[in-house]
Amino acid sequence: MAGNGPGIRGSGGLDSMAAAAGRPLALAANMKNAIILFFRYPRLGKVKTRLAKMIGAEKALDLYRRSLQKTILLFRAMPNCKVVFCVEPAPAVSLLRKAYGKGVDIFAQKGTDLGERMRLALEAVLKAGAEKAVLIGADIPGLSEKILAAAFQELDQHQVVLGPAADGGYYLIGMKQMLPELFFGMAWSTETVFSKTLSVLQRAGISYSLLPELCDLDSAEDLPYVKDFLEESKTGSGGTPE
Repeated sequence: MAGNGPGIRGSGGLDSMAAAAGRPLALAANMKNAIILFFRYPRLGKVKTRLAKMIGAEKALDLYRRSLQKTILLFRAMPNCKVVFCVEPAPAVSLLRKAYGKGVDIFAQKGTDLGERMRLALEAVLKAGAEKAVLIGADIPGLSEKILAAAFQELDQHQVVLGPAADGGYYLIGMKQMLPELFFGMAWSTETVFSKTLSVLQRAGISYSLLPELCDLDSAEDLPYVKDFLEESKTGSGGTPE
């Protein structure tokens, strides 16, 4: 299974490995849609830190791994769609390339804040030849193939597509051309990000479409996905799928 390679299961030696992150993106001629998985490499104590305060760091890491694996499989099932991993920290690039081979373009996140990192990721993919680029986080339990397909379909009629998150941010952003104004002046990781992004779009007269609202793993304690995981963990049967 693609999602169970060494790039997801472990972090041994990660910080000592050199990142081969300079390779340019290459999109096949028939792949004009690109989907960017924007994520942190799964390491204990480095992911889902707010959730870890409620359920413990090991359970939070396991839940994050499961969500990441599910998302990768979902992305790779999308037809005629280039999959791009944009990961931090940079040394994870080498591990992920060994795990996923030539089927996925993988590069490190760059930039000083979340906005700049997302902007540079989208910019790289659009410059590589994508006609539509969609960027999504790895921790959205409710994400589905239907929502991903809708994101690209909405870009036929609109310049931007957004997936609002229940915490006031957004879990997905897609566009056909670079719109850098969407990534400046935001208080990232706060409940105002989505509303301020809409304000920028409306003031600039940029057409946009909204997808269904979803929760991320920091605010999804009431979702059956999370409840089932916690119940399995209590009985010791909630290990990472093989």
